[in-house]
Amino acid sequence: MPFKRLFLSFAFFLFVSALCAQVSINQHDQSGKKTGLWETYHDNGKIKSRGTFLDGHPVGELLKYYPGGILQASMIFNETGSTSYVKMYYETGNLAAEGKYINQKKDSVWNYYSTYDKRKAMSETFMMGKKHGPSYKYYQGEKPSEFHEWQNDQKNGKWEQYFENGMVRLTGNYLADTLNGSFVSYNPDGSISISGSYTGGTMDGKWTYFTEEGEIEMVVEYKEGIMQPNPEMDKRIEEFSKKVKDAIGNLDETELPDV
Repeated sequence: MPFKRLFLSFAFFLFVSALCAQVSINQHDQSGKKTGLWETYHDNGKIKSRGTFLDGHPVGELLKYYPGGILQASMIFNETGSTSYVKMYYETGNLAAEGKYINQKKDSVWNYYSTYDKRKAMSETFMMGKKHGPSYKYYQGEKPSEFHEWQNDQKNGKWEQYFENGMVRLTGNYLADTLNGSFVSYNPDGSISISGSYTGGTMDGKWTYFTEEGEIEMVVEYKEGIMQPNPEMDKRIEEFSKKVKDAIGNLDETELPDV
């Protein structure tokens, strides 16, 4: 009988010890690194973060919260803690962004969402924390509104904008974050409205403007962003100025009814 009581007491001791070990938080291992469950709190006493650590780095799911208690981010870490898949949230609870970190730097495709209508508003491609690859902005329904190519955190390559019907609105090129090369603007039906080129971020060379019927309306020459003398353009500016002056004159001469 005494042996049985001793056995039960010992078993109960082991159970309590195991239970205490399970609920212990914010512990360090023998080398001083974070281990087990860790929690931090905001000044108002509400949970700020909760996750499990091993050898000083997070493993599995790590959750972060706004001071009001709303989930701010969910991060799923691999066994070494070097890679995490992240979902970030607005304080409304709606998804704000999602993507991958490698060694705490953005990598691969990241998607961003509108706080108003929850739609995907933009996507960007990263390589070790720098934009590298295609990026898109979107209309509702995930139809692209703009496209850029990036290299090493700079705009390099094709740039396009689109109408909501999917037709190309304009197309150009970037070199080292600066507009460089051909530029074409289109009408919604696909016909060209303007064509020209950029050099070092400024309009350069001949720029051609077309009518809605596709005929050449005017050709203007630029040098380093400065429009060169152009009789046709000067005539148009003069005609526009005259119309403005006439309109102002008509307003001055308007007869008001007697009161």
